[in-house]
Amino acid sequence: MRGFALPRLSSLLFIATATLSFGVATASAETSPDKVIVTRNKDDVKGLVRLGDVNATARKFFGDPSALRAKATVDIQEQGAKLGASFVLITADDFQATPINNVSLIGTAYGAAVSESAGGGSGSGTGSGAAIAPGTGPAAATVITAKDFDKVIVTRNPDDVKGLTRAGDLSATARKFFGDPTALRATATLDLQKQAAKLGAALVLITADNFAATPINNVNLIGTAYMAAVK
Repeated sequence: MRGFALPRLSSLLFIATATLSFGVATASAETSPDKVIVTRNKDDVKGLVRLGDVNATARKFFGDPSALRAKATVDIQEQGAKLGASFVLITADDFQATPINNVSLIGTAYGAAVSESAGGGSGSGTGSGAAIAPGTGPAAATVITAKDFDKVIVTRNPDDVKGLTRAGDLSATARKFFGDPTALRATATLDLQKQAAKLGAALVLITADNFAATPINNVNLIGTAYMAAVK
């Protein structure tokens, strides 16, 4: 009986070791936030696929701008990791000096070409999470109606609109008494998406982002709407 017990024990140990090894290999394949590179250089994301938009805000009473920016950057990395991104291109970096100082970062997450195993699902964040292959325009429906405003992609990267047809200029403003800049920007962005959808546009390139810090705070976004590439 003992002669059979040892081989069986050895087999169990081998199976357990193999299972643990397999688990480690699987975990290492997952995107880790600290491996997501945050960049401000557009050349770093050339050839990559747009996965979605991300944004983060850090606030503190008389907070240090550098510390707030570092905190917001970590948040951006975590959001990018959830989308499976390897890079996040920062397209806006806004600091507001008020008693409650805040830093707002807006970026676009990029990753390798979408494979069948990875899927092409939408990500979380502002605007659409639809993937955009370089030079092909939005991977959304070519026909956008007014009710499809949530499919309109709002970007700050000019490369996203290369080869697309200009549909018109847009402007949106959001105001509130001592309003939070990030919340105001989100409201104005939604307004731009609705305006673009009425034009049948699938993408909006932000060309100006202005915040005025007054008792009645306001954010004004100016952009250009573009039609989706013809499939």
